[in-house]
Amino acid sequence: MQKREIENYLPLSVLATLTDKKEVFEAYKQLNPAQQDFYDMEKGFDGKNEIPNDCDGLWDNIDKKKPNFQHLRYGFCGKNGKSLLETLFENQVLITKEGLLERCKSTGQNELKELLAKIAKAL
Repeated sequence: MQKREIENYLPLSVLATLTDKKEVFEAYKQLNPAQQDFYDMEKGFDGKNEIPNDCDGLWDNIDKKKPNFQHLRYGFCGKNGKSLLETLFENQVLITKEGLLERCKSTGQNELKELLAKIAKAL
């Protein structure tokens, strides 16, 4: 996988449905594509007031004093204990092939096809 976790493949249109996480969503949209690919969607920065420094400068342009960083600290799940995918499933959010392909533009269109082939082979 070219992205951090499966949640990083979720299209922006899907994340926009999380109306109780609007501030996190707006801050997430401000991240560049590489940051969106490696942001921990569920935990954010683990609630810490620190920016990870183990990612070869990936987060260097983030100012932890700005509201965007504060919204990103806890991720889309915060402390509620539910996974992001579980929340989307409960809300019956539709995830389309087109949306996934759009989200894979930053890592290459073939990545989705390769991932689906691996899943099919494992089944």
